[in-house]
Amino acid sequence: MMKYRYVYYLSGVVMGGIMLWAIFKPGTASWVALVCWLPFQIGEFCYGRRLHRFNQKQATVMWALADQLGFTARDLKRLAGKYGELDWQATRPENMQFYPSQKVMVSLIRKLKQERNLREMKLRHAPNVIK
Repeated sequence: MMKYRYVYYLSGVVMGGIMLWAIFKPGTASWVALVCWLPFQIGEFCYGRRLHRFNQKQATVMWALADQLGFTARDLKRLAGKYGELDWQATRPENMQFYPSQKVMVSLIRKLKQERNLREMKLRHAPNVIK
């Protein structure tokens, strides 16, 4: 998902150049700019929707793991080392208002999975206490 953003940003720079050309060279340049602008806007809409769905999915997975482990927004802040506690609270699935960077969310999900696996392993290999 992250690799597509560079192509998207580059297309924005190209579109900006075409728009500047159309401003300084009116006439047929305006039609060329319009023809270039429409696909760019459609691509921006599709990319934005895809990015939004990806962020929602990642935030939902992250909080499912955090709830399973009993972690709070403060714990996520400590694990991630970025953003404030209120920011992490705003990523909860029931009121998604903030999305951390993709890199941070992927890293945090990996850490939460490692913590879950570590806890499961400890429970499996804990000696049975006979009363």
